[in-house]
Amino acid sequence: MQIRISKAFLILFGFLATRQQISLTPPPPLVDRRVMRLHQFFEQLNAPAAALVPDFIRAADRHSLDWRLLPSLAVIESGGGRQAMNNNYFGWENGRRRFRSPRHGVYHVAERLRHSRLYRNKKTVEEILWTYNPEQQYVERVLRLMRRLDETRGQARLN
Repeated sequence: MQIRISKAFLILFGFLATRQQISLTPPPPLVDRRVMRLHQFFEQLNAPAAALVPDFIRAADRHSLDWRLLPSLAVIESGGGRQAMNNNYFGWENGRRRFRSPRHGVYHVAERLRHSRLYRNKKTVEEILWTYNPEQQYVERVLRLMRRLDETRGQARLN
């Protein structure tokens, strides 16, 4: 049995195959400064969360969250994983929630902070925080830590 393929089909196939390889989106930056800052920040705190830096950034980007929010919550709630129980770096569900792994916890909390009924209409970090924990001092601590994380250049403290 002989198969005949027309030139027009080959040209169209070649065009489509080539077209799928061309991307109109710019390539990602070679070095994401957030990754470097977050690594430095967790390392200075001797926090196990340092192993999850790419996940913190990916989860925040995927769910349109400020990249500093999840790491700051993790530091305040569990010392960046040092006092975490059940792989729960965030004190999620008053610390009762068990996660398969710390990585799973990062992605779960990010998704819930953007899409759950409690958070989905919250537009600012402050609105998210007031829902997360409505104590004035808690919100201020997280915001202060977020600012410190943004400025990390050699100093990181928990106060």
